Amino acid sequence: MVLGRLKRYVFRNKNLKIKTSIYTESKKGAPPIHAIINALCSVLTWSGFSDVIRSDGSRVILMKNPSWKSEFLGLFQTLRTDYVVVLLFPMFWASNWFYTYQFNDVNLARFDTRTRALNNTLYWLSQILGAFVFGYCLDITSFRRTVRAKGRLSPPYL
Repeated sequence: MVLGRLKRYVFRNKNLKIKTSIYTESKKGAPPIHAIINALCSVLTWSGFSDVIRSDGSRVILMKNPSWKSEFLGLFQTLRTDYVVVLLFPMFWASNWFYTYQFNDVNLARFDTRTRALNNTLYWLSQILGAFVFGYCLDITSFRRTVRAKGRLSPPYL
C-alpha cells in the first residue's frame, strides 16, 4: 500500500505548476510498474509452505481446495452459518463507491492540483495514523477483548 502511494509524491513537483483541474494520472506510469516488478521479485524470494516452522515448532499446514466447486460450497457454508458476514457487504460497497466519488468527482471538479495533492496527502496520512492507533489499542492486553472491541466501536458515535 505504501509503495502504491509513493507515485503521488514522486511526480508531485512536475504537476505543481498546473493551474487547471485536468486529470494528470496518465503521466505517472513508471512508479506503478516499478512497484509491480519489486513485488514480483519479493514473491520469488518467499519460502515454500513446507519450509515454514512456527515459533512453537509446528509446521504450517496448507489447506488444499481441489476445485472451484469446493470454494463456492465453502462460501455458501460461511454465508449460511455466519450470516453476520452478509452485513459487511454494504460497507465494502460504500467504501469503494464513496472513495471513488470523493477523489474523482468532488476533488477533481472543485480543486486545483496543489489542493488535491494536499487533500490526498492528509487523507492517506490520517488513514495510516488511524490504522496505527486502532491497531495498537486493539493489541493492549491489560483489557479484556470484549472491552477493547467495545472501546474501538465507540469513536464514530462521539
